[in-house]
Amino acid sequence: MSEEPAAAAELLQQGLVAVATRDWESLRRLCSDDVTWRVSGHGPLAGILQGAEAVVERYQLMSEVTEGDAEAQSVALLAGGEYAALVQGNWVVQPDGTRQWFTAITLVRAQAGRIVLIESLVSDQDVVDALWTARMRPTRSAVRPGIT
Repeated sequence: MSEEPAAAAELLQQGLVAVATRDWESLRRLCSDDVTWRVSGHGPLAGILQGAEAVVERYQLMSEVTEGDAEAQSVALLAGGEYAALVQGNWVVQPDGTRQWFTAITLVRAQAGRIVLIESLVSDQDVVDALWTARMRPTRSAVRPGIT
């Protein structure tokens, strides 16, 4: 077995720590300059971001908007080849006050010791789209930098 699986999983774990601690410079260094981030859905976060700066800006915005939310629960970390995937469980509070659970999967691809691809997928896209649409409405115009 090559060292690539461990490298991809390690990069993913370092990225999670960087986001949790808001260490944006470390996150920027983990990503290749031309990293691509594909976010599923139809809400204000959905789309394709290009470049390390766009990735950092999006995570900064998401951290601000979700401050005070319950922390996501890691369910599994999988690695194989140049890929690693994290499965997380999340409780979200909808605008009407109801709590809903969804599962999120973050897939990363690593090459030459840097993240080159991030894919974000969720189990209930409608719930997640509604959540972000409600939370992002006032700043929606600021959400699109870096999207191609």
